[in-house]
Amino acid sequence: MLCITGISVLACHGQQVHHYRMAVNGMSTTLQEKRITSLLFQSDALSEVHVDRLAGLVEWKSALRWDRFSAETLLHDLQMTILNFEEVGVTQQPSVAEAPERRMQDMPRFIDTGDAQLDNQRYDAYKAAWIAAHPEEYEQLTAPAGTSLQPGSID
Repeated sequence: MLCITGISVLACHGQQVHHYRMAVNGMSTTLQEKRITSLLFQSDALSEVHVDRLAGLVEWKSALRWDRFSAETLLHDLQMTILNFEEVGVTQQPSVAEAPERRMQDMPRFIDTGDAQLDNQRYDAYKAAWIAAHPEEYEQLTAPAGTSLQPGSID
């Protein structure tokens, strides 16, 4: 596990510290581990970064506000996808109306912030990342109504 800490100066400056935790798919090399750490430090030199390559976990404490879209953008060039992104200790906002159909793991949701262009870009990026990480589930979702695709079934 790589653990690098920028001396804990955040609290000394009176800034609010945000603690983020990400589960990452596709982190297999120590080079990727070092690149993640480097990119996060470039964003905030006073942050604390903990990367556990074997578990696929990244923890980051920073004065910066981040969201999943920002983290996915950062990791895109490293060919990794985020399976889960959370701010530790912050109650997640309730989802806007949950669709009655079954929702699959980490399925993207469209969130209307009032900026249609940015909302569509964010949703398209989430959707593309989800489809890349869940091709079988996506196939099930897009199958014609009344059909059930099972692994190994013949259509």
